[in-house]
Parts: sequence; structure tokens; C-alpha cells
Amino acid sequence: MISILRTLRSHKWLQYAAELTLIVLFALLCTREYANFDPTLRLNGLEAEWLTSSALWAADVFQSTGRLPWWQPYLNRGQPAIDESFSFVLNPFSIIPSLFLGGVNGIKVSVILYFVLVGIGGWFLGWALGWGALARIFMGALIILKGNMQGSIGLGYFQLGVTQAYFPWIFAGALAIPRYPKSRWAVGLLATSLALLFLAGNIYYILSLVILVLITAAFYTVRLSLKPLSLRVNSSIARRYLAALLLAGGLMAASAITIAVNFSLMGNHDDYTNWVTFNVFRGLWQFIYPELLSRGLWTENAYTYVAPFWFVIPFVILLPPIRALHRPAMPKFDRPFWWIGIIAFILFASWGMGVNPIIKWMYANLPLLAQWRTPERMLTVASFLVIFLLSYRLDGLYRAILVVPDYPRTKLGQIAKALIGGGLVLIVAIAVADVYLSRNIHGYLEREDASADTCVLWLRAQHPTEFISVHKRDYSTTAPLIRNHIRMAHIGADYDLNGVRSNIYPYDLTNLLPEYYMPVWDDDLEWLEQQGYRPVADSPRAASDISTACVWHKRNAISYAFTVPLERLVAADYPLHSSITSPITD
Repeated sequence: MISILRTLRSHKWLQYAAELTLIVLFALLCTREYANFDPTLRLNGLEAEWLTSSALWAADVFQSTGRLPWWQPYLNRGQPAIDESFSFVLNPFSIIPSLFLGGVNGIKVSVILYFVLVGIGGWFLGWALGWGALARIFMGALIILKGNMQGSIGLGYFQLGVTQAYFPWIFAGALAIPRYPKSRWAVGLLATSLALLFLAGNIYYILSLVILVLITAAFYTVRLSLKPLSLRVNSSIARRYLAALLLAGGLMAASAITIAVNFSLMGNHDDYTNWVTFNVFRGLWQFIYPELLSRGLWTENAYTYVAPFWFVIPFVILLPPIRALHRPAMPKFDRPFWWIGIIAFILFASWGMGVNPIIKWMYANLPLLAQWRTPERMLTVASFLVIFLLSYRLDGLYRAILVVPDYPRTKLGQIAKALIGGGLVLIVAIAVADVYLSRNIHGYLEREDASADTCVLWLRAQHPTEFISVHKRDYSTTAPLIRNHIRMAHIGADYDLNGVRSNIYPYDLTNLLPEYYMPVWDDDLEWLEQQGYRPVADSPRAASDISTACVWHKRNAISYAFTVPLERLVAADYPLHSSITSPITD
């Protein structure tokens, strides 16, 4: 036993391998619910199928042709399959499992991979900063359990959840640039992590993480002296940060430039003006207590729990981070950590809670910033910073009570050291277990709507080669339509392409009702009859709570593609009547 311990001590990589194995196994434990590969089970959530539709479509095309699609024609007016705000076809962690396993099961594998990735990222952040094993493992475990990452994925917001896995990698790159001033990997890590974050189908967190990088860069590049008053900039480190940001921009340019150029063609993305203001004290309490913040909020953002109160409060009050109780791994380099973490936490927590007047003023006066709707999402960054500060505090406390003191080399002194160290490890383990057992939103899968699938299959069987358009007033059953190459005519997506304005007909034809309608509620039926729809008698029955056929047909609907004589189009009113059009069916 002693020889084994000596071997582990002399071979640091074996210790690292053991720590990472522990992190990976814990991530697999926390995501075991997603490892159910029944193809009829998908992520829980009203919008889950729509948000993951890029994977469903890319997998369909890839498995049938061996290529990736440029265009997705089956949602609304069509969408770019690659350079689109919610698409993640260019992110390997998000798309590769779906290409080979299909969209439904591939997404589950991607979720598991992302929790492994975020756990390793937390461990790596601690390693890059010279922390000990306990703090590295603690950070990796807590970041796997982070409330709003678990909550976002658990409620089906795939992109908003999995992109949080890049937070520790980006922060590690930002801190590694001054920590390892001659290394290239730090610049590459920061740039690659930012690019992967953007390409994972979520442009939302790019703003907040770039702000975090800039706050970090300011502390390591700018030196303010009061006697005499002067300002000095470390140009070498500043250039490395600039190089990383420029490289990140280059890596994401294929998607980012196209989205920016076509932004004026995107509609239905209203500016966010209805701020939700949190009670600050209760909002802060939510970081250390496993309760959903309040009703009426987006719970996947407001669920910020990261560590139990009985563990956090003693760190601050009973064992304050004074010199005697906190010994950092690298005193000179670590000095800004508290300031970076606390300033960034105050910024993102007040932003997310709706209590920052400067941010509110900026939203009111900067139109581009107002596109970052649902400010509660900034709480996801604040919760990450809480984990970072707790882990840093744990490492400093561990060094203060176990590394710096000169314990007597007597047997009694070594026993005391072992008991203190073992006690600290036990407390940390209980805290992690407490968070694990207190999770509120996690691991949800739900069965795909079988009645919708039956209905779509029936409709496709009646028209095996036609381009079919269907109106369906929900987000939750897009997968059967995409699988069967049927267009969902109206979905009301946040980013809905308007297209170029017509110069030969003054009205918008893109919202014309399609030939088929699949009712979701009985309330639809009277309106359907008014619009000229009639139930298709031999179609299957709709869902059990709807007393009608699942397919309704509109006889005089205009075809998705059609020709019309120019002179008749110019003289026509709105809506355009099908009698003057000729359908294109080829």
C-alpha cells in the first residue's frame, strides 16, 4: 500500500488521471437519466423539438446523402441550416452524435458529453491556477451540478444549457494568458472556447463572457499608481488578449458575419422592455438554497443554486478569508481574484435581477443591447462566479490549515493533520452530496407525441411525393414533420426570416394559410371552418382531448410555389385568390 502511494506521488499524471476519472464518473451519474436511448423519448420541454431541429434535419440529410445541409426548408419560410442563430451544426460536441445516432438520441449523448466537458473544464480551471486536488475536484463537481445549467437542459432549452459548459474553459483561457505569459495554448484556448460557445447555437452568452474576459484583462494589463498618479499598460499581455479575441472572431466568422449581414431580414424578435425585478436578498439566498426563485419567472434562469448555505456561510463569517485562514497558491498572481470575481458577480447578478440602473438605461438607449432579452439569463454567469470564488476560498483554506502550518513530525502531530484534512474532505463531500440530492430541475425526458406522429405519417402516405405545408399551432411536435419532410407553415420563432420585400406586389404572401391544418385545441375548430377548412374524414383521430380528425383541408389554398400572370398579380387584392395561380408541383 505504501509503495502504491509513493508511486502515485511520484507520477503526478496518475493522480490527475484519477481525479479526472472521478469527475467523469460523477458527470455520468448526474446525467444517467439522459442515457435512455429509446428513440421515442426526447428532451423535456415545450420548445425542445424546435430548438434541436437543426440536429434533426442535419442528421436526416447526412444519413441519406453523406453531406451537411445549407438550408432547412421545413420550418416557416425556411431557415439557414448552418449560419442561423439557433443552429449548432458547426459545433462538434453538439452535432456529431446526432449525425451518427439520429437527432433524438444524438442530442441526449451531446447533453452527457457537455456535462463531462463542464466538469473537466472546472477541474482544468483549478489546475491552470495551481490549486490543489480538493479544490479542483470540488469545482468540477459543483459546476456539473450548477442549477441553471441543469435547469435549462431539464426544461428543453438545449442551447442555453449546454453552452454554459464553455464558461470555465473561457475563464481558464482568460486567466492563463497572464499566468503563462509565453504560452500559446492559453491564447488558443480562449479563442477556441469563445468560438465554440458561439457556434453552439447561442449568441446570448457571447456578450457576457466577452465582458468577463475584458474585466479579467483589465486587472492584468492596467496598473494604476496613486503616488505619483500614473497609468501603465502591460502591452505584451494586452496584445495576447487582443490576439485571442481576434482569433475567436475569425473562427466564428463564417456564421457570425452572415447572421450580422442578414439581421435586418430577421423578424419577430421584439426588444425586451418588461424587466422582472428580483428581491435582492432573496435572489442572493437562491445561490445557496435549492428553491425556485418565484412563480412567473423563467425558472431555468432563476434556479441559481450552487452550494448549501451551511457550507457557504461559515466560509465567510466563521472562517473569513483573512491571511491567517487563506493562503493562495500564487500570492502575487492570485491577488486580483477576489476583485475580478466579486465585481463580475455584482455586475451579472444585478443585471439578471433587474436592479442595475445603468444596465436598464443602456437597454433603453442602445437598441442592439435590447436584443439580449430575458436578462435573468445573466444569473447563469453569476452562479458560475460563485462556484469559482467558493473553490478559490476552499483552496486557500486548505493551504492555510494543512500546508502552511508546520505540524509536529511526531505521530500525534501527523494524526492531527490527517484528522483535520480528512474532516475537511468529508465536509466537502457532504456539501456536494447535498447539492446533488437537492436538485430541482434535471434529467427530464418525455415521450414524443404519438398521435402527432401517426397523423403526420398518414398525411405523408396519402401524398408520398408532394411538398406539403401544414399549419400547427405549437412548438412541441416539429420532429415528425421534419422527419417526413412536411413544412410547418407557422411557428412564430424568435428569429423568423422575413425575406426581401416584394417589388411587384405590395402585400405579404408569406403568411398565407397552407392547404392543410392539424388542430391542437378544440378552440381552433370554429376558426378553421371560417377560413374554409374542412376535416378529412378518413384521417386518424386527433389527440384524445380533441374531438375531430387530425387533418383538415382547405380546397382553395394557394400552393407553396406557384406562377401567376404579372398583369393579374398587379391588379389583385389581398389575400390572393387561388383561381389566378397555377401550382408548381415538380
